[in-house]
Amino acid sequence: MNSQCSAIVIALFFSIFAATAQATTIRPPNVVLIVVDDLGWADLGCYGSTYYETPNLDRLAAGGVRFTQAYASCAVCSPTRASIMTGRYPTRTGVTDWIRPLLGNDIIEQDVRDAPAYVGDHNRMLLTPRVVRWMERGEMTIAELLNNAGYVTGFIGKWHLGPTSWFPEDQGYEFNVGGCSFGQPPHYFDPYPAKHQPMSLPNLPPRVEGEYLTDREA
Repeated sequence: MNSQCSAIVIALFFSIFAATAQATTIRPPNVVLIVVDDLGWADLGCYGSTYYETPNLDRLAAGGVRFTQAYASCAVCSPTRASIMTGRYPTRTGVTDWIRPLLGNDIIEQDVRDAPAYVGDHNRMLLTPRVVRWMERGEMTIAELLNNAGYVTGFIGKWHLGPTSWFPEDQGYEFNVGGCSFGQPPHYFDPYPAKHQPMSLPNLPPRVEGEYLTDREA
């Protein structure tokens, strides 16, 4: 994707686990799922965009399947991601808004313990459900299903479905490259600085100063 696009690209990749496979066994296909935050349906060349240049994705679309009546389950990042991971509507997972990052499990536990079921006061006409802080580990994710089918699963890039102990490796992924609680990276160029912690992106240590984040994750 053109580096001028402001969307954050996450790549979910799945490679085949074939340690016990025989030569005569038909291998299932590799699966690559790319999720782009805030991407409009007409923002890719293959869907008619003349502004954004997306030659690689256009090439994938030309050799694969293109959906013309598919809809996001929510207009917000975390609920949509939870739906993709589980195949369930946001109301089923409890993730109905973007997840605010919290620092320290003690703060998280206290926050959940004391939080009311609904949020609002007498100045608001409607109460809203309490915003959860993570996607529950008890959810069955696409990674767990693929693991059961013999795949090796990995996650690259933005996760935004919970803090430490709710990262991709806690939700069925065997490898995690950069997936954490951040809704966006602290910076797009190495060393990816963050004011609130020494190492800005867990599982993605800096490599070459000035390296673009997408190139680092590729």
